[in-house]
Amino acid sequence: HASTVVYASLLDKTIAVVVQQLETELKRSTHQTTHSLQNTQAKSQLLRRLTQDAMTSLAARIAGFPKAQPFVFNLGVAACKTSAADIMTQTAVEGKSFPGEIDWRRNTSFTVFGFAYLGGFQYWLQVNMYRRMFAGMDKVAEMPIAKKLTDPFALSVIAKQVAFDVLVHMPFMYFPTFYVVKEVVQGPPADPMGKVSNGLGHYVDNWTEDQWKMF
Repeated sequence: HASTVVYASLLDKTIAVVVQQLETELKRSTHQTTHSLQNTQAKSQLLRRLTQDAMTSLAARIAGFPKAQPFVFNLGVAACKTSAADIMTQTAVEGKSFPGEIDWRRNTSFTVFGFAYLGGFQYWLQVNMYRRMFAGMDKVAEMPIAKKLTDPFALSVIAKQVAFDVLVHMPFMYFPTFYVVKEVVQGPPADPMGKVSNGLGHYVDNWTEDQWKMF
């Protein structure tokens, strides 16, 4: 019996030591798991914050691009707008199916014209030159619409701009350039001067109809 008691005592001590070691390992494992989980959560939060900051920065750059680069932005907008307008005309008005029946050479002429003339020359004319030609243009542009419609000075500046656009710009700059660009892109093969001559010929032939439709 004495040996049994000794063995039992040794067994109890052994079990106690094993249990204590298991508890120690369990605590260590739990601590490591918790620490790892905390690290993972911290990394996830950091990544989410960095992603949000990057998206916010990208959105701010995109939103600020027209103000930072107005001329470049206008080139792109003018080209896309003119191309889209022609595609809409071909599909909605002329009943063509997209994209198979679209006249892409015609669309290219509109796109080139929109990019070069509307986006380039017209921007220079109406933004840079109009400031010199019509004093107070910026002041009028900043007025509320209600004040523009009642302020005599604003009305006079607007009337001068409209008159110049209708009587000078459109008939003597816009239309001849359009017909020449159209002839260069869509017309039959010819030397450059021949294309210019043909384009100006179409401009003269359509003068009365174009002016009537413009008014």
